[in-house]
Amino acid sequence: MTTLKTLRIHSFSCAVIVIVGLAAMIAGTTAPARAQTYSVLYNFTYGADGGPSHCCLDPDNAGNFYGTTEAGGNLNCTIVDPGCGVVFKLSPTGQETVLYTFNGGTDGADPVGGLVLDIEGNLYGTTARGGEPNCAWGNGLGCGTIFKLDASGKETILYRFKGTTDGAAPAASLYRDAAGNLWGSAQFEGTNNSQCVPSGCGTLFKLDPSGKLTVHIWQGAPNDGAWPMAALIADSSGNLYGTTYFGGPYNSGIVFKIASTGKITTLHNFDINNKRCGRPNRAHTRWK
Repeated sequence: MTTLKTLRIHSFSCAVIVIVGLAAMIAGTTAPARAQTYSVLYNFTYGADGGPSHCCLDPDNAGNFYGTTEAGGNLNCTIVDPGCGVVFKLSPTGQETVLYTFNGGTDGADPVGGLVLDIEGNLYGTTARGGEPNCAWGNGLGCGTIFKLDASGKETILYRFKGTTDGAAPAASLYRDAAGNLWGSAQFEGTNNSQCVPSGCGTLFKLDPSGKLTVHIWQGAPNDGAWPMAALIADSSGNLYGTTYFGGPYNSGIVFKIASTGKITTLHNFDINNKRCGRPNRAHTRWK
């Protein structure tokens, strides 16, 4: 049976309710209500341990959690002040281990999104800054990266964004399919048409295991989305679902589907003015 496991809801709004409801409808199940107990597992200090953490946690079978912080770590890094972020592991007892500290150069900086863990213990994620220092969008601070971190803590950069038609500043978690393709989104650049100035409308991308990047460039309102900020989710048939913050006929964001064939379909157009619901930000979910 396919069920939806929500690791963290980052934006408490009617937009999140729509996305979670859509995902539950796709799964065809509803989770039973259970009593919840709240407890703090770890407090970040904004030092070498990192902080703050804006995204979700990815668990392993031993009960450890893996995540990122957008700042902290190397406090000499000035792209994100203070620090350029870390990748961390949190044990079931709340013991934090820093697996990698970003230095703000070609290795990346500002990992806002979460991580994807494969069966070999490799972690995959993105940074919103760092990477290519001379990229078109980044003003010398980089346009972001897609990275892999192996079980020994060695980082490999899989892609550095150029800040043009490939996108810039990826800020959501990746989705890794059975073929090893990494799917995700970049918030900015792509195109600078009249609906997408000055930062662009963003892109959707697929990075295959050979390093080839394929993109969909968002065109903005009224016929397309803009500024994809939330992670993608997948169903058992290989279809992907996501949202954009702007775009659509009301420029209030859309819900879209990427079919296994690659075709993109708009499922819903938000109308923030009349329905008072829209601008979906981040809802972090996992299929299990």
